[in-house]
Amino acid sequence: MITIKTDIHGKKAAIFLQTAQEAAVAGAKTGLNNIGRTLHRAAYEFLSGPKKDTGGYPVPVRKGHLRRSLDWLFSGQEKAKDLEAVVFNSAAYAKTIHDGQRSSEKFGARPFLQEPLEKLVDDGELESIINNAIDDAIKRSCKTD
Repeated sequence: MITIKTDIHGKKAAIFLQTAQEAAVAGAKTGLNNIGRTLHRAAYEFLSGPKKDTGGYPVPVRKGHLRRSLDWLFSGQEKAKDLEAVVFNSAAYAKTIHDGQRSSEKFGARPFLQEPLEKLVDDGELESIINNAIDDAIKRSCKTD
């Protein structure tokens, strides 16, 4: 009888751990998607400077093409890997402005993608977003009766 109880309890623990693991992965995906969304919004703000401020930062909006070319892919979507969120700008001149190269050299780098990411890391918000998403997913899926 003791052996059976131990086996049943052990089986329940294994199922609980498996459920927790699956929830942690699902939570990580949710957290990455939240980070991607947050970075996209922040980068959008860095591409929303006043039109008359040529070479300024935030990058001035002239016709809005650079800002409209900003996009993101959530975890597992299209070219994003399963545990990866991708924020990108598809405008041909995005790298030129971001890195301050060629025609943008006189203005210097205006890192509208890198700067928001660094701020999230420095403020501890990136870690908080991912941890909260994982914790919430585990709590939801591993409730014991």
